[in-house]
Amino acid sequence: MTLVLGITGGLGHNGQDSAVALVKNSKIIFAIEEERLIRIKHARGIMPLAAIKEALAFSKKKITAIDFVAIYANYFKYEKEIKKFFIFNFNYCPKIIFFDHHLCHAASAYYPSGFKEANIITADFSGNGVSTAIFRGQNSKIASIKKFKKPNSLGIFYSSITQLLGFDFDNDEYKVMGLAPYGKSNINFDKLIKFSNFNYLLNKKYFDLTNVNRQLPLYNSNLLKLFNLKKRLDPKKINNLHLNISSTLQKTLEEIILNLVKETHKKTNCNNFCFAGGIFLNSQALLKISKLSFVKNIYVQPASSDAGAALGAAILASKIKPKSQSLYLGNFYTDQQVKKILKTTKVKYVKINKNNLNKLIQKISQNKIVAVFRGRQEFGPRALGNRSIIASPASKNMKKILNKAIKYREGFRPFAPIVRDVDSKRYFDIELPLRAYNSMNINVKAKIDTKKKFPSAIHVDYTSRVQILKKEDNMFIYKLITRLSNKYKIDLLLNTSFNLDKMPIVNTPGEALSAFFASGMDYLVLEKFIVYKDKF
Repeated sequence: MTLVLGITGGLGHNGQDSAVALVKNSKIIFAIEEERLIRIKHARGIMPLAAIKEALAFSKKKITAIDFVAIYANYFKYEKEIKKFFIFNFNYCPKIIFFDHHLCHAASAYYPSGFKEANIITADFSGNGVSTAIFRGQNSKIASIKKFKKPNSLGIFYSSITQLLGFDFDNDEYKVMGLAPYGKSNINFDKLIKFSNFNYLLNKKYFDLTNVNRQLPLYNSNLLKLFNLKKRLDPKKINNLHLNISSTLQKTLEEIILNLVKETHKKTNCNNFCFAGGIFLNSQALLKISKLSFVKNIYVQPASSDAGAALGAAILASKIKPKSQSLYLGNFYTDQQVKKILKTTKVKYVKINKNNLNKLIQKISQNKIVAVFRGRQEFGPRALGNRSIIASPASKNMKKILNKAIKYREGFRPFAPIVRDVDSKRYFDIELPLRAYNSMNINVKAKIDTKKKFPSAIHVDYTSRVQILKKEDNMFIYKLITRLSNKYKIDLLLNTSFNLDKMPIVNTPGEALSAFFASGMDYLVLEKFIVYKDKF
């Protein structure tokens, strides 16, 4: 038996998305982000101490049972500090192995994909001095094809403009993606970045990468002059310039990525693609890739940020490579633990039975909003039904209600729908095998009638970051949708992560109760119980 602990995080001040993954023989048995446990978004500059303890507790193993600690980057200079960290906190340090950062990203996508052969593209801000890497996976081996070195980075490019628009870089890029469809791609970016054939080149004249503080700009005064600006824009005062810059940014990123995908295919003639790295949390770019005629299948690592690199490192250090990955790899709470908390807090609740579940489904049909905290939590930024806020998308006002009264966030931001596999092609234009859409990573185009029937689930450009659900993936959510469909003709369920704005997804029943009572949610499914505020 081989037991490997993969870790990412605070090996330096730039380390972020601190996380652990535990691989036992050929199975991924546990993975969790540090932010969920310590309640600090992205857990920057922090080693995953709480996550390591959680992994050991879940597996019922001591640190001495770990064969290898696999590090997500070639940070050899930190080896002494890592040993000190383990000895200080656990009085023991397993053997430490370092792996190239982008190879970790590549492994996190290729091996769980189950593809015998695949093109692998990873892209982020940077790691080990590389920002984009292209590999070929074949017969369980990964070979490098091409690398782009920092500062020639798509992450730097997208994050700098995100910051120029007034948002936080390395955090709010998804907001810019959501804003983009409202604008026109009429801003000239030719001086910022150029691409052709199998290459792209970032113009360093407009960027300042010497700053180590996140409150300082990634860009310099030349970028302000290029857009005829005196200072960064205010995201609370969104105007046409915001919209058009975001639209052009998104279009440019898509064109560069499509160029890389096409050129990679020319070299390998392989039709399967795996993606990882923060850039590939851009679901709209993945939609464009899915539409390419030669692309037959896509696997996107559900935790595509650096958190997923912990999984890649653990896989690389394992003697036998996993062939699949569960979507639910985190911790869980027993019914006994939950009931004890419910009694201690003296909240109102009922136990779930057939009648109460039917009543809850009726409430959803009446536009009530329900939070769900059940089973093992998801690994990665997407809530997939176990740590979710759900609602009916049939109401045209539901998007506004969720943004304003629940999530406390910008009104332009879209919400994603869950649809059963049997209904998916009736409501959406599906380009790939259904499995590609199970982790809510790839946008699809909605049919015109879908927008009419479920307006809150469809973005202004008729796209949705859909989760196609099979019964075996999440029986509880599947059952909810089935009953909503049979009795109320509601075939889609609106889904967003169970957290309030700028907070990590809830990790404990207490945090679930806190978020529930601090917002406009109506009901909370907490394992086998339904919590309510006034009446049920």
